[in-house]
Amino acid sequence: SIHQKKGYPFSTRYPSDFEVDLPDGCNDDEYLIALKPIEKLIKLQKPEIIIFQAGVDGLAGDRFGRFALTRQGLQERNDFIYSLAAANRIPLVITMGGGYHRQIQKTVDASADVYQQAARTWYEMSKRRSCLPFVFSDLNNCVH
Repeated sequence: SIHQKKGYPFSTRYPSDFEVDLPDGCNDDEYLIALKPIEKLIKLQKPEIIIFQAGVDGLAGDRFGRFALTRQGLQERNDFIYSLAAANRIPLVITMGGGYHRQIQKTVDASADVYQQAARTWYEMSKRRSCLPFVFSDLNNCVH
C-alpha cells in the first residue's frame, strides 16, 4: 500500500506486507518516485493479480486528502500501474477510491481518467493481439 501516513482510517487501518507512508503535502514527483519499488516487488513476488484502488483524494484541494497531486500526476500513476500490469501479464482489478475535492468536477475528471486510461491500454494491447491481462486470467490462452 502506498498512502498518506496520517490518512483515513486513522486508527483502524490494517497494515499490508508492503507499506509506504507518504507525508502530507506529497507532490507528483515524490509520489511517482514512491511508486517505483512496485516494479521490483512485482518481479520478486510474481502476483497472480493486482488490485488497484484508484483513489483521487490525493488531488491538491481535496477536503480529506492531504497530498498536493495534480491531475497529470494521477494520470501518470494510472499509466504506471497499467503498464506494469500489461508488461508483466498480470490481471488487473481497478476499483474506485476516495475523492472529495472542493470543486467536485476535479474529482469527476480525475476519476474518469482512471477508466478512460484503462480503456486506452486495453485498446492498445488488443491492437497488438497481446494478452489482455486486466480482464482475462487464463494467460495460457494468450496470443504471443
